Amino acid sequence: MGRFDKVRSIGASYIGSTPALGAGRPSSILGAPTNKMIKIITSPTSKEELKASAHGTFASLVKAVVDIEQEIMAMGGELHADEEAVLIENGSKNNNLWGINIHFNEPESKWIEFDSMINLKPSLGNRNRSVDNIEIQEKIKKIVSRLIK
Repeated sequence: MGRFDKVRSIGASYIGSTPALGAGRPSSILGAPTNKMIKIITSPTSKEELKASAHGTFASLVKAVVDIEQEIMAMGGELHADEEAVLIENGSKNNNLWGINIHFNEPESKWIEFDSMINLKPSLGNRNRSVDNIEIQEKIKKIVSRLIK
């Protein structure tokens, strides 16, 4: 049985609490600490589940990290870096991970915002917070469309 077989069978699964990057962070420095659960999404989940992952400050959006190789995504973290860490701990490779914001109150055609610090990947030619490669953007859109119903 592969590491995601159990997760795939139930769709969305709680993997663990926010990792060290987000947990216990002094609130005066980087924001309030969080113990919100990060989920790895491997099969379709509902828009309601997506909305439930929104944080107070970001009530109309959900931060997510998409693995374009495994075609999965993590959501529920306060920072993209938190979700990235969970995916890496579960076997994803950094070069395949891209941070997005999903604006679920917008029409689906305008849901995805390609903006995250984890997208800075000079070795891959991505020198800003966006996703410059159109092929990667299209892969991300396809994965999100398949996973959020």
